[in-house]
Amino acid sequence: MCPFKTINSQKRNSFMHSKAIELHPLKPLYFCKRALALCYLNLNTEAIQDCTKALIIDPEFSKAYGVLGMAHYNFKNWHEAVKAFSKAVHLDRENTDFQSRLKWARERLFESLMAKSPTSGHQRTDMFNFGNMEQYIAEAGRIMAMADSGRRKLSPILPKWLQEHEPRYGDKFRTHKSHNSTTSEADPNRRERGDGGSRGTQ
Repeated sequence: MCPFKTINSQKRNSFMHSKAIELHPLKPLYFCKRALALCYLNLNTEAIQDCTKALIIDPEFSKAYGVLGMAHYNFKNWHEAVKAFSKAVHLDRENTDFQSRLKWARERLFESLMAKSPTSGHQRTDMFNFGNMEQYIAEAGRIMAMADSGRRKLSPILPKWLQEHEPRYGDKFRTHKSHNSTTSEADPNRRERGDGGSRGTQ
């Protein structure tokens, strides 16, 4: 994962931190450091176990959440990675590394959700650049409008994801969807079922 960290050095780090854990089994920092070395060795299951132990000792240990996010990211478990990095950022808002990793995990999660959507053929780039968030909201609204019209059957994955992970944009999405619904209902050319488009003709 990191080209500057050799396998042998990470094996040594893991061994040293294991010795430290034997001497200080209630210090979460050593579990976290060993978990980080395990992440670099791609031993992600073991890293998750060490992070879990660290968080049992100290549930507010931000670095353990950060390493936990790395392990889930290596597993391509984007949802769990976002959850872990979000918690790390919440506990340590000054840590720019956590913020960057959270952004990357959110991007991968968004891409995985888009791959399941009817518009998966459309390339989406850097949707977590705030300048493009309006484009995302419009796209999510369009997809949901297609589902509502019956042309496509789609569970509300995208707006649900938006509300969970970008709550600051939730109101904008609801406003967008409400506007689309109002416009559709007010369309004078909309034909009602069974009247052949001739409502008002005797």
